[in-house]
Amino acid sequence: MLSEISVRDVVLIDKLDLELGKNFNVMTGETGAGKSIVLDALGMATGARSDKGLLRKNAQKAQCTAVFTLQSEHPVWAELEGAGVDAEAGDDLVLRRTLAIDGRSRAYINDAPVSARLLARIGSLLLEVHGQHDGRGLLDIGTHRGYLDQYANLSDDLDTCRKCFAAQSVARAHLQDLLTRQQKAEDEKAYLEHAISELDRLAARIGEDEELARERKRLQMSEGALAELSSAQQALGGERQFETQLSQGLAGLERLQAKLDTDDRSSAAMALGNAITAIEKALLELDEAANAVNQAAECFIFEPGRLDTVEERLFSLRATA
Repeated sequence: MLSEISVRDVVLIDKLDLELGKNFNVMTGETGAGKSIVLDALGMATGARSDKGLLRKNAQKAQCTAVFTLQSEHPVWAELEGAGVDAEAGDDLVLRRTLAIDGRSRAYINDAPVSARLLARIGSLLLEVHGQHDGRGLLDIGTHRGYLDQYANLSDDLDTCRKCFAAQSVARAHLQDLLTRQQKAEDEKAYLEHAISELDRLAARIGEDEELARERKRLQMSEGALAELSSAQQALGGERQFETQLSQGLAGLERLQAKLDTDDRSSAAMALGNAITAIEKALLELDEAANAVNQAAECFIFEPGRLDTVEERLFSLRATA
C-alpha cells in the first residue's frame, strides 16, 4: 500500500508531506484546492510522463517521493531483483523523482539512480489510478499478459518459469566466462608459440643483448668521438710540427752543450742538461700520446650500416623478451 507522499515545489504546492493510514483514505476539497496536483505529483514519483510545467513558479527543481509498504511476496521484488536494484523484500520501497528547470529529470529507487523507464515499470506494479475512462485501460497491451496469467491461475507456473529463466541467465553468464577464458588461453598459447619460434630463429646467446646495447651506444657516439679525437690529434701536432719544433730546440741545446767543457759543473751547465733531458722526455711522451690517440681513433671507425644491423638484432631480441 501507499504509505507516504512527499511533494516539493510542484505547481502550487511549496511543501507537502502526507502520511496515509492503512484503511481507506479520502482527499476532498473544492475545485482548485490541489487534489489533481497531488495526483500529478504521485504520477511523477511513479514514472509518469512529466515536464517542467509541473515546477512551481520561481522554483529551480521539483521533487516527489512516494513510499510503499509491501508484502514480501509482492511481484515488484522479483522485478527489482531482475533489474539489479538492491531492495530487501518486505521493507519499505521508496520511489523518488526530481525535475529540473531545464526539463531534465532523475529517478531513484531506494536512493539508487535508475532509468525513467524502470521507474515507470515499477510504478505500474504499485499504483493504479482509476477515473471516468477506466475501460480504456484494457487497451494497454502491457497489461494483457498479466491478466491472462491471472485468469489461467498460472502463478505457480510463472514462478517456476521465473526461476528457470534466472538459472538460465546464470548458466549463460558462466558459459560466457568459460568461453572468454578459453579465448584468452588460446591467444596466450599463440603468443607463446610465436615467441618460441622467434627465439629459435634468432638463436640468441647469453648476454648478447647487453653486448649489442653497449656496441649500439659506441656506434651512436662514434661520429662525435671521431671529431673529438681529431681535435686531439691536431692539438698534438697534426703533421708532427710540434715534434719538429721540439727536435729543432733540442738540437740547438745540444750544440750549446757541446761548446761547454765536459767537466763543467756550473749551475748553467746543469740547467742546460736538465732542459735537454726534459725535451728528450717530452719527445718520447709526445710520440706515445700521438700513437695512443691514433689507436683510439681507429677503434671508433666502423663499417657502414653496422649501426642498423646492431639495432635490428637488438630490437628483435628485446621484442621476444
